[in-house]
Amino acid sequence: MIPNSLMSDMALPELGRGSQFTLFGFRACAWGPTGCGCLSKAFDDILGHDVAPGILMCFRELAYCLGKDGGRRLKLVAPGCARLTYDEGSVLGAIAASQKQDPHLRDSHLSWLLASRPRSIHSILCDRIGLGLLSANLEVVPPEQCETATRSVGATTSSWLSPVSGNA
Repeated sequence: MIPNSLMSDMALPELGRGSQFTLFGFRACAWGPTGCGCLSKAFDDILGHDVAPGILMCFRELAYCLGKDGGRRLKLVAPGCARLTYDEGSVLGAIAASQKQDPHLRDSHLSWLLASRPRSIHSILCDRIGLGLLSANLEVVPPEQCETATRSVGATTSSWLSPVSGNA
């Protein structure tokens, strides 16, 4: 990991449950095979059995499309890490913009991630993920909207996603 790709003043638990779940899903899909029953169960537990399979498929497709269509390699940290990269912040930004129905901001984040103009599939996937998460009352908060951006990474939290120390 290139040190300057990490957000030094931000920890994932500060962004709330919706952002934590979003990066959990995106990282899991971007890092490798997602046929594990544990991932499906986590999505079922958080989103409900009716919504979870479709949203998980959208996460898989978004991770695949960003990797395939992008003009650069995204910088990601390992699933479970409390730190986040600027690229992961843009993933959160794109999905948060979809939740707020702001297509210009969503596509700006996607342009950064892709290093090119986004195609409609990228926008559609972000919109489906964003609305699916909203249906489960999971609001995605991007780093630039976090009020506690200056808190230290080691701050305690009562989050459902416990940070794993030592992996970033």
